[in-house]
Amino acid sequence: MVGYTLLEMIIVLGIFMVLILLAYRPIKITWQNYEERQFIKNFERKWNQSTIKSIQEEKHTNVYFYHDLVRFSEYNKDRTTNDYEFSYPSTMHGDTNIVKISDNGSVTPKTIKIFSSLGRRYVFVFQMGYGAKYYVKTYQ
Repeated sequence: MVGYTLLEMIIVLGIFMVLILLAYRPIKITWQNYEERQFIKNFERKWNQSTIKSIQEEKHTNVYFYHDLVRFSEYNKDRTTNDYEFSYPSTMHGDTNIVKISDNGSVTPKTIKIFSSLGRRYVFVFQMGYGAKYYVKTYQ
């Protein structure tokens, strides 16, 4: 007789399902870590774009930190705004605050904390002065 019995097939499928269930949590955590890293990179990219635009086009930008998203509002000379926003990953939430980039590139000094359900805390420190510098500290 060629082929597998029903019992053999159930055992193989059971072992396969156990392996999938064991791999689910590590894959989920890896994906969540990726989303957090991607958020930080997106923030850095948009911050750099906004600071360069503020200096070159002489317009100021406000960066609004909300509980679940970040909004960059670029104020044009004709009093219109260009808004760009992106949400935090599902594992992150933050303080509500505003960081202002002036039309000459100076920044208001602020410290913003963003918390992660993965056990991390990101602290964005915006330094006062020209050049719109900041750095991010990550605590476990």
